[in-house]
Amino acid sequence: MQTANTSSIKTSENEKNAYIHTIQIKVPLTAKWEPTRVQQFINTLFTLTETTTLSIRANNRHITWWVEVGEQYVSSIQNGIYALYPQAQIDVVPKKGIDKGYYLFQFESGRPFFAPLQSATDFKTDPLSWVVGAMAEMEEGEEIVYEIMLSPPKTNYVQLGEKLLTKSNVSKWEFTTVSGAAGAATRKAMGGDRVSKYTREIEKTAMAKLNSQLMEAMLVIKVKAHSYQRAERLADAVLTATSTFDNDGFGLLAIAQKETYHLVLTPGEVAALWHPPTQDITTPGVSWVSGVVAPAPIELTHYDVEGIVLGTNTHRGKTSQIKLGDKDRNTHISVFGRTRLGKSTLFHNMLYQDITQGKGVALIDPHGDLFEEILAIIPEHRHDDVVIFDVNDTEYPVGLNLFARQTGVRQEQIDSEIFNVIRKILGEDLSSPRMRDVMRNSIAALVEYQDATIKDIPRLLNRADYRREILSKVTNRVTKEYWIDEYEEFTEGRKSEISAPINSRIREFYRNREVEMIVCQRSSLDFRRLMDENKIFLARLGGLQTMEKEVLGALLISKIQIAAMSRGEIEKSQRSMYYLYIDEVQNFVTTSLPTILSEAGKYGLSLVTANQFLHQLEGDTLKAIMGNVGTTVIFGVSPDDARSLQRFVEPNVDQSMLINQNRGQTVVRMMRDGKVMNAFSMMTLPPLDIPPLDDQTISHIRDQSRTRYARHRDKVDRELDGRFDSTGNEDSNNDDPDEDDSGDEFAE
Repeated sequence: MQTANTSSIKTSENEKNAYIHTIQIKVPLTAKWEPTRVQQFINTLFTLTETTTLSIRANNRHITWWVEVGEQYVSSIQNGIYALYPQAQIDVVPKKGIDKGYYLFQFESGRPFFAPLQSATDFKTDPLSWVVGAMAEMEEGEEIVYEIMLSPPKTNYVQLGEKLLTKSNVSKWEFTTVSGAAGAATRKAMGGDRVSKYTREIEKTAMAKLNSQLMEAMLVIKVKAHSYQRAERLADAVLTATSTFDNDGFGLLAIAQKETYHLVLTPGEVAALWHPPTQDITTPGVSWVSGVVAPAPIELTHYDVEGIVLGTNTHRGKTSQIKLGDKDRNTHISVFGRTRLGKSTLFHNMLYQDITQGKGVALIDPHGDLFEEILAIIPEHRHDDVVIFDVNDTEYPVGLNLFARQTGVRQEQIDSEIFNVIRKILGEDLSSPRMRDVMRNSIAALVEYQDATIKDIPRLLNRADYRREILSKVTNRVTKEYWIDEYEEFTEGRKSEISAPINSRIREFYRNREVEMIVCQRSSLDFRRLMDENKIFLARLGGLQTMEKEVLGALLISKIQIAAMSRGEIEKSQRSMYYLYIDEVQNFVTTSLPTILSEAGKYGLSLVTANQFLHQLEGDTLKAIMGNVGTTVIFGVSPDDARSLQRFVEPNVDQSMLINQNRGQTVVRMMRDGKVMNAFSMMTLPPLDIPPLDDQTISHIRDQSRTRYARHRDKVDRELDGRFDSTGNEDSNNDDPDEDDSGDEFAE
């Protein structure tokens, strides 16, 4: 194999590279082989008046597609690519210089230029799959550049071709006589002095090429390898693959030598030899568009209102900020996607913006990493607003009494919310109508008893004297009717049969000392006040067993929901929005979430949820999320979820796009002013680059929260120990009047 003359493949000496731009082209993995459309793009290159270079560059990691053109043609190339591939990604950079250190192998035609190679429309599948496949077996440090340079023709190839296709039918002997010379001159004047050298089929095929647009072309393989022998082997593999372009009986490619011919090509031939990759190319390392490229509606790209920035949309080289207005957040936000793709980073950025803007927020973190990250970046002007609920802070438990009262909400709503929490504890034990009946009536009775906690459920079921005490405070006639006319008529055996599984499950829940200190003290955070005063409530549930974590999370959600509903008593204009963030929401699917999603927005409570898979949600929760959420942010999801979500993101996005997204890439469906926008692609914001607070400042924030909202465990212990005397009777004098009231500032 012979190398090319290096001087023959250089562009003009001292060409001003500053005016040459290299354009990298990436297309979606789903791009199909459409030869007619590809040829239309190549047609635009044939209108350029300067040299255009088309290349495929490969090393042992990546295979990329490039176009080099003069600066004035960049826009035309971009428009042509976007017309062919609307979701393409195009990066334009000035050319830095010519390739150096490569072995060069020039390809020419093995037959005269008028003999055509196969055209793009001759192939049913992508012919480049063979060429790209030949570039796959490279070692570290090796590179291959497959390059075609196109230049406007300097020769009239139509005339030249016609001359080469024919021969003269005039004999030199005709000029020996006057009549013969006159006859020869007449035939020449009439165009009859030449006849075809080839068969009619060959002439027809050749003339079809000559009647097309033509460009002078140079096909070069540049190889960087540790030796010429290795470079030759790599180039030979590519040469073998190019045999797919050979046109039987007509054009074929060969290494340049004396017997070969310069390449002159039509748009169809060039379109076969070079075009952006398609799904037919399965060679590893091809640089595809990663994720989705779909335009954001113009209503969103020109949306300058108060709110938070979610990320950016880039389409056809233009990047626009995507902002979610505060007024559109009362329809909530749901975030889906596999782990480690950026859901927590999105939460982090949204929370920080809300906090910085002075808004009220609550975060329920089932683990604790996000909790710690947010606590460490609270801006100084919001330090006094932080309320910490950390189950790992055993010295200062924050009260969360299931039965704490909330004014401004119907009793039936409160009972229903409490029942949802109890259902998390009892599970299958609530499957029978009788068990549900006794539990609903237990809740209805204890809610009216001022000092009740979850500890009182077993006592209510087991002790007649305690029931009488409770019923003396109950005003609801139906509740009294149940306990007096039905429950009291049960035999002791029946009562035991009913109460035993309930008592066992409930005691198992608060058997954990830390849980008992939280849910069994009579005081409880006043979530209505937290919301009205725009406090920053940070809850960490990490460290608990699954059931304990889920119940406490459900209780927190219930408390916030009830507090939100209580705001119905004030004017809508006076309700400041409060934003509840729930990470890994699948842990709390049997809670108040459906109610929040369908109703809470009108009370000024906005929900932001995140989870990995749709199947983790169930029943009413899944229906509520898919039916009521205004903004959905989708990171990379599983194939099953992609199928389920496809109808929400059509027509701009399909299943494969939802699946094949890298970190930070999302598909967003958003509602603005009550109108659902078409789904679009969005890159979320990068991780915040904010120095974390020092340990001393974080300790100060924690201490401040403890003083205001928690109680020392010794005080809680004395309350729990003194709540009932040794005989089992409630001790009404158990509180020490000399104890300080720290932790009661926001008690209900």
